Amino acid sequence: MQLNPKKIQAFTLIELMITMLISSISFGIIYSGYEIVSKQYRSYKSSNEIIADALYLNVLMASDFSKARDAKKNDDGFQLIDYENRSTIYELSTEYIVRKVSFSIDTFKVPVKNISYLMQNSDVNAEPYFIDEVSFNVGINKQTQTFHYKKQYDAAFLMDHETELAK
Repeated sequence: MQLNPKKIQAFTLIELMITMLISSISFGIIYSGYEIVSKQYRSYKSSNEIIADALYLNVLMASDFSKARDAKKNDDGFQLIDYENRSTIYELSTEYIVRKVSFSIDTFKVPVKNISYLMQNSDVNAEPYFIDEVSFNVGINKQTQTFHYKKQYDAAFLMDHETELAK
């Protein structure tokens, strides 16, 4: 009796090992590419959040200054009071700016440097004291952007507060 060995179609051990080696190299390259792209995306997202915060802060602060009846320097920032006696308080820190209006608080995570308060082109050091200009630098993506806001007082206000402004 003769055995009829059938030839079985299969992969050899060497072929399987080469396939696994090529697959692992491919997965390693793909994973490295994914890590690079995700790191760039996180960096892009972080910088865009800072830019968005800075732009929104600029819009709000410009609007608040234009609606303000008067502006006063306080301990850690300044206060704007509109014509309806509503108060908007800005607290400036080296790492963020806080805006408080009624029961609402907004925090802008922007680094702040070189804060300057002026009244009629003179530095204001005492508080509370009226101010007509505020400027500061914000660090955005390793660049410095200057934010400058000016409050234009009318002659009646300046006359009414002449004794306070003369200090």
